[in-house]
Amino acid sequence: AESDDASRSGSGLNLSNLTGSDGYDDDDDDDDVVRVPFEHLPDDVYGLTVCSLCRDVYFISRREGRITPRVARIVTSILKVVFTVFAQAYLLIEIKHYVTPSSVYEVRESYSVYERVMYDKTELNIHNHHRGISGFNASRFNDLTPDEREAACLIPLSRPYFFGVVLYIWTVCNLVDLKVTWGFAESLLLLATSCRYMSDALVPIKQSKDRRVFVVAGLPLWMKLLISVLVVLPRAAITMRVLWLGSRWLLATTPFGELVLNAVALEFVLYLNRVFFGAFASERSKIDLANTKVLCRRKRPSNLASFIGTTLFGLAALAWVALYIGIPGVHGGWQGCLPDYKWDLREVCAEWFETHFCVDPPCNAVPKSMWFYLLGFA
Repeated sequence: AESDDASRSGSGLNLSNLTGSDGYDDDDDDDDVVRVPFEHLPDDVYGLTVCSLCRDVYFISRREGRITPRVARIVTSILKVVFTVFAQAYLLIEIKHYVTPSSVYEVRESYSVYERVMYDKTELNIHNHHRGISGFNASRFNDLTPDEREAACLIPLSRPYFFGVVLYIWTVCNLVDLKVTWGFAESLLLLATSCRYMSDALVPIKQSKDRRVFVVAGLPLWMKLLISVLVVLPRAAITMRVLWLGSRWLLATTPFGELVLNAVALEFVLYLNRVFFGAFASERSKIDLANTKVLCRRKRPSNLASFIGTTLFGLAALAWVALYIGIPGVHGGWQGCLPDYKWDLREVCAEWFETHFCVDPPCNAVPKSMWFYLLGFA
């Protein structure tokens, strides 16, 4: 059984020495300071792996309890995180090769036909598709066949504001995952001090017969490197790749009803680590995970960073949307789905939308404002 004698830690680490690691003085005279308890590790495969590496190696190094079950949990935890990363990476590769190409090809072809008809003079881009140079004539829209008009107007960039909102929400979902990754990376790699042995890594903060809660106060450099390679870098890389691939797929998605469905379909790749955690983690491992804390910036003073600092995530998501889609006349956008996009669909397709999606006659081709629909008049 695990010993309840906290005095055996023999560690040079103690929590009183770490409270100032966030840069705030414990004797701060500001009464409007919130002291935050220790952070939890995330309830997913990545958090479980960190818990096993820290907690089990700690007890093994101190020769407490039975060693064989702990070694087995370390091995299986590493296998679980490797399998999770492999599954996520494999799905992303397959989606990139067999799902998004057909969608990208269809919107490129549709837009190329639209450009060839609508302009007097066009040129071919690097993908051998037409792009207008001069002589745009909106009246030529009727020269397109009904199917060609529909294919062009269902390109998401024909409704840039709607698509921008969907892409913004998708980006926020990914930034939340990156925020979680940064949270335990900061706790384990930056705030946790560097110690020489794993026997000095954990500090007990609550002792009872049925529960022992530990905080990861320090880690040897080799353990920090191992956590970086197994957990931090793969999770961050997977999230950023999902963000990029999802943005590309959404931009190539037609019709509009599929936008939200495709976003949800890709989001499950991010949540595989939680699915596998729920399926494969034992109850004892879940209890140990709940009883393992990590350091955090324990003081939240009354300043702008504490009150509205997280607003930067919203601004970062907005910046991604603008940089990815582009800004007419300012920035061409990072998206490679429709290179050299001319921003010439929205006005032409406005009347088409009013008649094509009209379900309550009489239908007319006069575009209505957003308030017309919000107030329930349609």
